[in-house]
Amino acid sequence: MQRITVGGKIICIFMVKDKQGFTVHKDLLALHSGYFRNRFRDAEEDEKFELQDFKAATFADFHAWLYSGIFLDAKDLVTSMSSQETWALGSFLKAPAYQNHCMDLMRNDFRSHYGTTRDYKRVLIEDIESAYNHTSKGSLLRVFMVDLVCSKDVWGTLPKGSTEQKEWEALSENNTDFKRDTLTRLPQPWLGTFPWDEQYREGYLEDEERLDETWEKLILASRSLSDIEEAARTGEVKSIIELAHLRGNK
Repeated sequence: MQRITVGGKIICIFMVKDKQGFTVHKDLLALHSGYFRNRFRDAEEDEKFELQDFKAATFADFHAWLYSGIFLDAKDLVTSMSSQETWALGSFLKAPAYQNHCMDLMRNDFRSHYGTTRDYKRVLIEDIESAYNHTSKGSLLRVFMVDLVCSKDVWGTLPKGSTEQKEWEALSENNTDFKRDTLTRLPQPWLGTFPWDEQYREGYLEDEERLDETWEKLILASRSLSDIEEAARTGEVKSIIELAHLRGNK
């Protein structure tokens, strides 16, 4: 990260919903976000960059992860739906490494909560609704939630005629995507295991890009190799660092 930000341009990403902005190194953002790579490629020189549908608190976690690899340690910003919202932001930004970081955190959180709490079914409904509200068909977050329902055998443990059964039936009827997913997901003999167990981790992770290859493309998209070499000979630190990376990949 330090090599990429040296001499890099700093821009502002404005969150329309909360009317708040974040300053961030353009090259670092482009390295991790396919969405912004495309935006920057087609953008005018003075174009302003806005995100319409995400909260500032949600982007703050992504911003912190870009620079430190972890989320903010700020409990006042956390809500019961923060995990799903952060994953959804990663999906929108086309940032698979960030999505996988979010998924690992969710797996740990769900292990802690659903692995020890007996009265979990009502809370699980809220998590499912949030996951489906924030994601599109076929998303790995939806797959994880459906597998969680199956591994817990929710439908088989609901007392007939109970309030819980009625709530789950309402969820299924009101959310046709969830109903379809639970019916079409291939059955698996969980045998006392759960989706958060390490043996299933790879099945919920996005394919990540090779960052060294992505950075090489970003470097050469803005300047030719000869221009970088010439600037490096003058002692420009940014060019020296970029040239070392390019030569190291040969």
